[in-house]
Amino acid sequence: MKNERGITLVTLITTIIILLILTGVTISVVNMINAKDQIKKMNADIQILQDKVILYYNKNQELPITQRSIELFEPSITYWEIDLNKISVTGLNFGLDFGKDGDLEFNVSDVYVINNNFEIVYLRGINYNGRTYYQNETDKNQVDDLNVQ
Repeated sequence: MKNERGITLVTLITTIIILLILTGVTISVVNMINAKDQIKKMNADIQILQDKVILYYNKNQELPITQRSIELFEPSITYWEIDLNKISVTGLNFGLDFGKDGDLEFNVSDVYVINNNFEIVYLRGINYNGRTYYQNETDKNQVDDLNVQ
């Protein structure tokens, strides 16, 4: 027999399996990083909105809201759609579909809403690790396994 050089089928299959495992791990890590980044962006949006809402309220003694409301949580709390035009907010990462169709039911997934206690909620939410985040929960220490600032 000749002493042939080259890679065997077993070596090739083993290499492919290792590459597939590494690819799966990489995709998982990238998805986790993207979800954390989205939560950070939502938290930044909410902070911007809270600051603008407080300024607007101090000046006008009313919340910058539209007439569209929705009942959320138990017990039921009324939230109103934030009127971004009243507070001159630009550059938000989410909630960009505000007011384009004039129908909260159709557009409910991509708006920020506020209640009388100045609690702001992003209705679409951000999914991460089997949980959906709707508001800035980092202040409440309720974020599971998440170190976001």
